[in-house]
Amino acid sequence: MSRSTFKVLFYLKRDKQKTNGLIPLFCRITVDGKEVRFGMKCDVNPKFWDVKASKASGRTTEATKTNSLIDNTKAAIYKVYRELQERDNYVTAEKVRNVFLGGEIKQQTLLELLDKHNKERKLLIGVSICQWNYGSYYEPNKAQEELNLIHDLFPMMKENLRMAELCKKIGIGIEYIKMLFSDKSLTAKSFSFFSPEHNQKFTAENINLKIEKEQDNPNKLRLTLNGINILDWFRQKYQEVQRKVVPLPKNRKTFKL
Repeated sequence: MSRSTFKVLFYLKRDKQKTNGLIPLFCRITVDGKEVRFGMKCDVNPKFWDVKASKASGRTTEATKTNSLIDNTKAAIYKVYRELQERDNYVTAEKVRNVFLGGEIKQQTLLELLDKHNKERKLLIGVSICQWNYGSYYEPNKAQEELNLIHDLFPMMKENLRMAELCKKIGIGIEYIKMLFSDKSLTAKSFSFFSPEHNQKFTAENINLKIEKEQDNPNKLRLTLNGINILDWFRQKYQEVQRKVVPLPKNRKTFKL
């Protein structure tokens, strides 16, 4: 099977220049000649933009932050592309973008991808990169800061990862989590879900499980069980169990023959 062509480019969208002179930074992903774009929610002074290098020029604090964001974003997108190649037979630019932005569930968090990328760079010391050059890549604290920035810029990515973690904790397998994130409902006659809050399992019947957006906040997700937020369902079941427990009388008398 032939490998697809893949490219990631960062550029300034000059037709969107703001009144303060800054221009929004965009990312373009190309797979087999087909392109998709998305805004980085980061503005750049065009005087300090290197078109050929697709990076900010200079050594200012803003240039450093911009270039760090570009490097980390590019590394994460390339990692997503490689994972999709291994997992699927057909990779598109739109699919790569959706996975990166949180439209699909990923098996690894972005921080894990960045950390793995940095560890791979470390193995190349003395082979294709120098020790001093590696330091610009392997900065865990800096990677965490950039991850937080990416999460701020793309809030649904963080929300999807939160929802995926909840699904895993209550006992849903990764394949079924993927189905939930593709807008499909999971149905079953019976299943026992684990409640992390109450540290016990509760059994549901005639199950219809679905991920939905909160009505009052479209940037927040909830996992519903038969139309009820599963966290609320856990609390209801726990209260039912508690009501069934009959306490012994405090002044219980014992009789002897």
